[in-house]
Amino acid sequence: MIQLGFSTLQMSRRITRSRCCVRNYALDTMAHGSAKPTGRPRILNYRHKRSVEQQTIPSDAEVWRT
Repeated sequence: MIQLGFSTLQMSRRITRSRCCVRNYALDTMAHGSAKPTGRPRILNYRHKRSVEQQTIPSDAEVWRT
């Protein structure tokens, strides 16, 4: 529709979306619809947490050796 010369108002009425939505899509089509992560990031991700647990908790084989 952009290549056909429609204005944002015409496009928004045709697809029943707001002008702001149409404008944001026209400005950056690749990033449109991708959500940013919400919330505070974890201190330890799952991989690091697993490695810490493996280092601190002895495995069954080590328990039986002693």
